[in-house]
Amino acid sequence: MKRLQQVALVSTLLSLLAGAGWLAVHYHKPIRQKTIATDLFGTLSVAYPLLGVDQQVLAFVDTRKIPPQELAERIAGLGALAVIVDAERTIQSALTGTNHCLAPKQIAASIHALATKIPLVDEKPLVISGIDDGALIPFLNAQAPIDRNRTNLSVGFTAVLPPNLSLCPPFLIRKQGQQHILAPSPGLTGNSWRSVWNDQPEVETADFVQGIPKTKTWIALYDTPVETVLISELQKLFFHTDGPPGAMPIVEIPAANDNETVTLFYSGDGGWRDLDRVVGEAMAKQGWPVVGIDCLRGFWSSKTPEQSTVDLAGAMAYYRQNWGAKYFVLAGYSFGADILPPIYNRLSPADQESVRLLVLLTPSSQIDFAIHISEWLGKKSKAFPMAPEMMRLPPDKILCIYGQEEKSETACSYLAHTRASILELPGGHHFDKDYEKLTRLILEHYPQQDAQGGKPSAHRQ
Repeated sequence: MKRLQQVALVSTLLSLLAGAGWLAVHYHKPIRQKTIATDLFGTLSVAYPLLGVDQQVLAFVDTRKIPPQELAERIAGLGALAVIVDAERTIQSALTGTNHCLAPKQIAASIHALATKIPLVDEKPLVISGIDDGALIPFLNAQAPIDRNRTNLSVGFTAVLPPNLSLCPPFLIRKQGQQHILAPSPGLTGNSWRSVWNDQPEVETADFVQGIPKTKTWIALYDTPVETVLISELQKLFFHTDGPPGAMPIVEIPAANDNETVTLFYSGDGGWRDLDRVVGEAMAKQGWPVVGIDCLRGFWSSKTPEQSTVDLAGAMAYYRQNWGAKYFVLAGYSFGADILPPIYNRLSPADQESVRLLVLLTPSSQIDFAIHISEWLGKKSKAFPMAPEMMRLPPDKILCIYGQEEKSETACSYLAHTRASILELPGGHHFDKDYEKLTRLILEHYPQQDAQGGKPSAHRQ
């Protein structure tokens, strides 16, 4: 009897603990909101949970575009004291009494002055964040003497300065038409700065940010509202939910019917939204499940071939378990086609055996494992030659397609006089945008199942 009572007690305690866990996840803390009027910064919108504050956030935004009270409430829902500040007023307050030249120490002084109005608690972690034009403020604060208890987070940072604003030396500014643009300069640091966008940044911004050492950068899902991007990034910082390093940003496109062959499709450097997306969706409609790998988001920061191979092997294991995949097609367009040969060559023999076809669309003669937007300005990055990697591939698994206008540049030429299938199509890098024809030609070379559903083999014309 005593034994039964002990079991019942343990069972009751476990149920209570489970209930407490459920409440911790689902219970929304009551939030208090208020406004604080200031001479320098205008009206501050403040929100915080009544049952205790774990974090502190200053968010600098255009309060005419982003409702400050709504944003404050969303941030407070994460367990933080949230203070929403007008970005333009903050920059103007920092410029007071100066020669209209803004320096990091002035921004740091303005933030210190702002902190006395709240007030903030020194012992609590503080995130200094900004959206769009306000994203300049966390960047500048990161260049001031480091406070180890502070993180600087920019959403939508741009190297194009607001009108009538100049930064003090040592910042380098170049003029382009009516715009003043930050240029890469020595001495800048990204040590405590995190910069995030909801789309690929303009070339000038990418060139500037990628030249700053130790900066943590990320491209969120395209076209996500900037306020939502900020909330998501704060969640990562507060709850350490960044995910494993190297995890690939993917887009799953299941097919209506079961298929043991899954295509892992690496996008071009513009991300999963043009040729790769259109072709991938068309393939799935015809019964071939596709997993798109967004290279713009996944290779914004440099990776090694070995890291990329580990990522691919992990994805293959995942889709074996979750989609029942037995065989794979590895496809890549442009940047994606460039990195596929060294990745395949570093897979384990078992993983290589499960790959039935390699589809390379407009591969170039050089390989680089990072997206360098500055290349669009004609600048060269560190790359290594494609030919040695291409010659290690099993030619009978390869379908290599290029546009007629790029005949002199394509790596498909390395496969001449081999058993590889090589197709030349009209047009250039986008094949005259005849994606329906491109999809049909690719699928004509896809592995064909025999009548008993046995091991597939590559179809050759």
